[in-house]
Amino acid sequence: MPDTENARLLILWTTGDPLTARDMVLLYATNAMKHSWWSEVTLLVWGAADSLIAEDNEIQGELRRAIELECASSPASTALKSKMLPPSCSASASSLLHRRIPH
Repeated sequence: MPDTENARLLILWTTGDPLTARDMVLLYATNAMKHSWWSEVTLLVWGAADSLIAEDNEIQGELRRAIELECASSPASTALKSKMLPPSCSASASSLLHRRIPH
């Protein structure tokens, strides 16, 4: 287990496969934040993952829950970032996703 005081994790999410997104990418990212496995968790959405998020309501819900988890945690503990998030979590997770994901 890494020294969580200085450990940072970058997850590059490139797959458009919903099963992999749910059961690996989002599951690991949320658990890493929830259990403070890393001091910072960054989720970078790229390529086919962007289309998956835009088109899959279940994936959108999972991502919303991850963003809400990050927004509820202290900034010193973990940070979930993606290209759709501004630097702070001052707005609700739902409104953050509305900026990028069509409904």
